Amino acid sequence: MQRDLFSEVVEGFEALASQRRADDMTPRHEASPNLQVFADRVLRDGRVVVVNHASRDIPLNTVFTRLSTVRRPLGNGPQTLIRADAIQLTITEIHFFRHMIDALPKGHNAALRLAGVGLDCLLAHLQDKPVGAFVFLDT
Repeated sequence: MQRDLFSEVVEGFEALASQRRADDMTPRHEASPNLQVFADRVLRDGRVVVVNHASRDIPLNTVFTRLSTVRRPLGNGPQTLIRADAIQLTITEIHFFRHMIDALPKGHNAALRLAGVGLDCLLAHLQDKPVGAFVFLDT
């Protein structure tokens, strides 16, 4: 069972990487940067383990306003929105390799301390997500 879960996570990340390569070819407008993290789990101390899925670093005090759970098929298929909620979660701490830093580097993972409205909603998304689904926080 553990190997199946590991394989599923690897396949999910490969699908995200494939989508990211396609996204990198899409022109971006600097005036409206959308920052996105993939939320993996909540640690016992309340920090949220995330991967920076944005095209740039994400600084402290960034406010996430949208929480969504999506299903992405393997390969290059369209994603399906399962659930979305409005939130107001601010990054108050970024823990990166046992150090506190001021910005989460693009493409890296970290444990974030978040404050604001929507923590309970984030927990519900993570606990209720179906197999093959991913939880994202967006600005």
